[in-house]
Amino acid sequence: MIDKRIIEQVLLEQHEEVIALQDVALCPRKEEELVELDSNLAQVIIGVRRSGKSTLCYNVLKKHGEKIVPTLLPERMQVGV
Repeated sequence: MIDKRIIEQVLLEQHEEVIALQDVALCPRKEEELVELDSNLAQVIIGVRRSGKSTLCYNVLKKHGEKIVPTLLPERMQVGV
């Protein structure tokens, strides 16, 4: 079984990465227009590994003014939230 401290460290690093990316302009994608955040239907982004799915989602959320905060961090690890 994986050590709990390793999982916490990975989550903390991912949180720091999201914070660092807030002011970075990422590559826009034409598919961003296909995501309908106001829809009652689930929006599913699929693609092969390393194809930019997370970047696409990040750009869509950022464009719509959504706050992007990792929610998996334990309370004691949440920094600046």
